[in-house]
Amino acid sequence: MKKLLSFVFGLFLFIGCENGPKVKTPPAVKSVTSTAKIEQPKKAELTIEGMTCAIGCAATIEKKLNQTEGIAEAKVSFDEKKAYVTFDETVLNPLKIKAVIEGVGEAYKVTYLLEKN
Repeated sequence: MKKLLSFVFGLFLFIGCENGPKVKTPPAVKSVTSTAKIEQPKKAELTIEGMTCAIGCAATIEKKLNQTEGIAEAKVSFDEKKAYVTFDETVLNPLKIKAVIEGVGEAYKVTYLLEKN
């Protein structure tokens, strides 16, 4: 019985991710080429709607954010539907971070921004 439930659950996750939003690469995202330390990092908390799975959606958004110039660290929580980002405000701002997230796929929408020090 446990094997059957595990199989069904795994199949559900696989099918759920396959039918999720189509992911595209935003043209404005630059890859990080330096490991310069951010003197006064800023933090932002963003609520993301449209994620359907942790493995495909949340992981793809997190990877794209961490590849973006000016972002020191990004964590995306599928369960909380949030992204926690530490960034260099001399390079980008929360609205640009929102654009990066929404550029990953048309199903993703940032519905709330909270900038922290």
